[in-house]
Amino acid sequence: MRILVGLMRRQKITITVAAPLSLILLRTDTEGSRTVIKPNCDFKGSRIRKDYFCRLTDRRGSLRNFEHSKMFVIGVSGVTCGGKTTLSQLLQRSFPWCRVIYQDSYFFDDDDPRHVRLEEVDHVNYEILSALNMEQMEKDVVTTLQEDQPILGTNGDGYDAPNFETSGKELLDNVQDIGFDTSKYRKVPILLLEGFTIFGSELLFDKCDARFFLTLTKQECYERRSKRTTYIPPDTPGYFEKCIWPEFTAHYESCIANNPGIQVFNGTTPLESVWKESVEMIAADMEKKFPQLIL
Repeated sequence: MRILVGLMRRQKITITVAAPLSLILLRTDTEGSRTVIKPNCDFKGSRIRKDYFCRLTDRRGSLRNFEHSKMFVIGVSGVTCGGKTTLSQLLQRSFPWCRVIYQDSYFFDDDDPRHVRLEEVDHVNYEILSALNMEQMEKDVVTTLQEDQPILGTNGDGYDAPNFETSGKELLDNVQDIGFDTSKYRKVPILLLEGFTIFGSELLFDKCDARFFLTLTKQECYERRSKRTTYIPPDTPGYFEKCIWPEFTAHYESCIANNPGIQVFNGTTPLESVWKESVEMIAADMEKKFPQLIL
């Protein structure tokens, strides 16, 4: 019996539990018409904490989370204007059959009472997880991954990404092909998650097989953000200094820094280099996870 355990610092460890021990740790109970999985002890004195066990079962008490995902999941994140959407588009060019879920599609409406409003800059704080319907995003991701026969996506160029400017599309058109033939991986179903704080969700972090994060210096980020015209509502004076950069710094220090599970790129690095390295890492990981699907 193999169990995936999400530990501190968002690392995964696969442990093998012998049958007798599995009978000690787990038991089935009947609740109405449902059979649910429950811990068979209080976990006192055990290295496997009860809260870890609880995260292994979904809300219906099933054992689906014990199973390996039938899809290869890529997570692309980073600072605002750092190039995460551009990298996502390039990865879709390499793996045109992948399916994509954009975190920006889950922002609450501007007048939603769940938003945190910063009176000093007269603007909603859109830089935190609570500004988004993360519960729905997580449900959508889990539903996609639980499909019995994952459908290969048909995203094409993926220019429907939220907040993707025309200038970004022109930039993509000028990027030279990296010459990496990915056709032998076309039988591997791929799900790509893109968003500025997706790694702040423990569930999304744990689902990803490959994770990429793009950074910028504060000055470079400010200059790029100042040129953006797609934000509705637009940034107000002071929003970058009071909200964008402090929230990014807090997120980076708590979820990204010194995390060996994330490949961090400098957002000023030539796109071809970031694209090529990402594709090579993804290909290597796919061959390890789905060797039977590689042509």
